[in-house]
Amino acid sequence: MFCNLVIDFRCKSRKFIDELRRIRKEFQGRPTPSSHLARLSDKIGTGVQLYVKREDLNHTGEHKLNHCMGEVLLAKYMGKKKVIAETGAGQHGVALATAAAYFGLECDIYMDAVDIKKPAPNVARMKIQLSMNMIGIFIYPSHLSSSNGKTILRHFFFHLF
Repeated sequence: MFCNLVIDFRCKSRKFIDELRRIRKEFQGRPTPSSHLARLSDKIGTGVQLYVKREDLNHTGEHKLNHCMGEVLLAKYMGKKKVIAETGAGQHGVALATAAAYFGLECDIYMDAVDIKKPAPNVARMKIQLSMNMIGIFIYPSHLSSSNGKTILRHFFFHLF
């Protein structure tokens, strides 16, 4: 209950909203444009006009940065020094590492050890955030038999407390 009240208060404050809007525009490049797919619309021949939203133009190349910037801004407003996440393919880890680096927070990313090998480009991108920003971003492999993110985070919390 208390946490929900803090989130409601912070997220609805004019200062929080203005800062998040500024970040979205100046850092993320939002709003991203919509592109008309005229030739594909014509080819379908139904009169329907197709458009795509270009989320690939976001700073990290996908949409996950949208919520990560808000989450890490909230963590900053709450006085937190570190954010943690579980990621499967690595895109959420890249986005959270980017947001943490932007705000100067430490970041721990948990992935199944098997998944770390699969999306090697995303793991490399998270490590680039570490070297570019010189802050604590760490990627921890989980050697559990399950790739389930909730299991990985439960494992982390079990060892933390």
